[in-house]
Amino acid sequence: MQQLGTVTDPLGRPAVGLAAPFESADGRGKIQREVLFDQRTGKVLGSRDVQLEPGPNSEKWQVPGRMLGYWLVVDSGWTDAKPALPD
Repeated sequence: MQQLGTVTDPLGRPAVGLAAPFESADGRGKIQREVLFDQRTGKVLGSRDVQLEPGPNSEKWQVPGRMLGYWLVVDSGWTDAKPALPD
């Protein structure tokens, strides 16, 4: 586990990041998973995967430093309301 210090999430929010590298099981190479936390509250803001080293099954665009994907939390809380199902 590596501390990234202060970073910015894909929405531009300031965050504190922790990172852990891993070798992709599907041959995409070495990838770093970064978990991002709100600096004030410690709540999780999201996570992103960054390519560190390409593997034998990497695509041409999967170069070191490239963000491969991410997910973000934009809102959270408790409610008694039923969720609206998508169309």
